[in-house]
Amino acid sequence: VVIVDDHILFSNGISSILNATENFQVLKEFQNGHEFINQFSNLISPDIVIIDLLMPDIDGFVLGKLLREQHPSSKIIVCSMLAISSIEEKLISFQPEVKTPLELAAISLLIKVT
Repeated sequence: VVIVDDHILFSNGISSILNATENFQVLKEFQNGHEFINQFSNLISPDIVIIDLLMPDIDGFVLGKLLREQHPSSKIIVCSMLAISSIEEKLISFQPEVKTPLELAAISLLIKVT
């Protein structure tokens, strides 16, 4: 698992939970899109990538598209504090052949509640 999220507390919390789980290992945490892209080519294709949608500079939408192109087998979990209706169309852009949010087989959504 790779985590890309600018909220350090959230990222550390998810990482701790996953690392305490028998079948998961967090390989790397990135605090922004630039860090991820700079080290992206050095990564072995991760099984799961958890991406925050709203980050400064390079957001999760750009990273999601990059992952779809370079690592199509990676499963993406998108996390956001936005309401579902405001991000559905942009999530579909990760997989242009998808017609509705329900068809997003490789993309899951995790809503952050504050």
